[in-house]
Amino acid sequence: MMENRIDQNKTYINIEIKTWDKDSNGLYDYYSKNIKEVSQIFDEKMDIIRKYQDINFRSSYDLDNNDIEDENILKINKEEEEYVIENDLEKNIEQNNENIDKINKKLYYVVNNNDNNNQDNQNRNKNYYLIKNDLIKVGRSKLILTETHIFSGDKKFELTVPQEDSSSVNIKNSQSDPAFNLIKEAIHCPNNNNSEDKIVCKICFSEQTDVKTNPLIHLCKCKNDISFIHYKCLKRWMRTKLYIYENKKKTVRTYFIPRFNCEICLEPYPYKFKFQNENKIYELIDIPKPKNNHIVLESLNQIKDNKYNNKYIHVINLVNEDDIYLGRGIDADIRINDISVSRLHSALKFNFEKKTLLIKDLKSKFGTTVLIRNSVELKKNENLNLQVGRSFISTHVMIKETFGNLDDKELTSEEINENEIKLKEGKKFNDEFFINSLNNIENKFLISNNNKFIINLENEMNPFINTNELNSHNNNIDGNFYQ
Repeated sequence: MMENRIDQNKTYINIEIKTWDKDSNGLYDYYSKNIKEVSQIFDEKMDIIRKYQDINFRSSYDLDNNDIEDENILKINKEEEEYVIENDLEKNIEQNNENIDKINKKLYYVVNNNDNNNQDNQNRNKNYYLIKNDLIKVGRSKLILTETHIFSGDKKFELTVPQEDSSSVNIKNSQSDPAFNLIKEAIHCPNNNNSEDKIVCKICFSEQTDVKTNPLIHLCKCKNDISFIHYKCLKRWMRTKLYIYENKKKTVRTYFIPRFNCEICLEPYPYKFKFQNENKIYELIDIPKPKNNHIVLESLNQIKDNKYNNKYIHVINLVNEDDIYLGRGIDADIRINDISVSRLHSALKFNFEKKTLLIKDLKSKFGTTVLIRNSVELKKNENLNLQVGRSFISTHVMIKETFGNLDDKELTSEEINENEIKLKEGKKFNDEFFINSLNNIENKFLISNNNKFIINLENEMNPFINTNELNSHNNNIDGNFYQ
C-alpha cells in the first residue's frame, strides 16, 4: 500500500452547467430539451468560459488565450479551502440601454419553485429573502425594490434575512450599493439675468420662476433652445398620461405611464431626481404612500428599437401576510404584460414578526432570478444554483472527509467488476469509499499495476508503477470507461 496522502480538510467544488442553445434577453428556458450539459470537479482557481454553446474550464493560472467569442461567465477563486465566486458587477451605474443589456449577462440567483416532486425543476434553489435595492428578474422584465417602509410602533426596521432558516440561502446583498442609480442628477438652469438669450421652458415658453419649488431643469438629451423644462410643467404633462390600477384585494396600486420619455430625444425620464450637492429629492409622479407597512417596486427603464417604453411603479400595502402574486394573468396582483412572464409567475410573502419578504417562483417557464450584487462565498455541503445568461450553473462544495480516511485503495480486476455499477451510481466501494461523479473527471484516477487497479485520490503517479505499463494502459483506456 502507498503512504497516506489524503488531507482531511481539503475541499473540491463540483460544477454542473446546462446551456440553452438560444440567447434571448438573458433568458434560460427551464423546460427546454435543447440544452448542452457539462460538469467538472476541481480544487483550484478556475475560469468558466462559454463559446456559443460550449463550456470550457480554464485554470486561472493558465495564460490568457481567450478568443473574441469567448465569454468568461464565472470566475471562481480559492483562498485556503474556501471557494468564492468573484463578481465584477458595477455599482450605481447609469440607467441606459447599454448597461441594461450588460446586466442580462451578469450573475443571478435562481429562486426555488417549492416543488420537490417535479423532476423538471429539481435543480431550483432554496428560498430567497429580499432586501432593499434587490433587482428581481421575472422573465425578461426587471423590477427593483426601491423603497421599504417597515414599522413596529414608532420604530423603523429594514428587511432582514433570517440566519436560522435552513431552507433559505443568504447571498450577502445586504449593505450593497444598488446596481443602477435610479435617482438621476439633474442640471439647473444657469443664471441668465444678464444674458440677451433668455432660457425658457420648452412647454410654457416662460423663464425661470421659483428656483426652489419650480426650477428649470435638464433631464434628457435635448440641446439648445429645447434643453430646459419647468419641473411643474413636466409633472403636469406626466399626469395627463398616468393610469392607476388596483388589484382585487386593494393591496397593490400600480401607477403606469406609457411613453415615459422625452418625445423629442427619446431619453427615458427618471421617476426621481436631485441636483448636485443637494439632498432634496424631486418626484415626477405624485404617488400617495400608505401610512402602514409598504414596499415599492419600480420597473427598469429601457427603450428598444426606438420605441417608447412604459414605466410601472407598484406600491404594495403590507396589510396582511397574504401572498402577492406577480404574473401576466388576470389573477395576478402585479400585472406584467410580457410574453416571457407566466400567468402566475412568482409570489411575495411578508412576515410581520420576522420582518422578512420572501420571494418564490411558481414553476414559471423562464424562472425568477435575483441579481447578485456581491461576491459569493460557497458554503460546504450546500448546493447553490445560479444563472448567467442562457447558462444554468449548479455548484456544490465537497469536503474530502466524504471520501473516507484511506490510503490509495487497491482493487483487483474482479473487485472492479463488482463495484462498477456502484461507481456509476456514486455509491461506496466495499462500504467505505464514496466517490461522486467520477465519470465526469477528465483525468482518470485508475491506473494499472500487474492486473490490479489503484485509485489514486490525489491524481499523483504511483512511484512503484512501471511507466511502460502505465503508458500502454493509458493508450488503450476508453475515454467513456464507466459509461
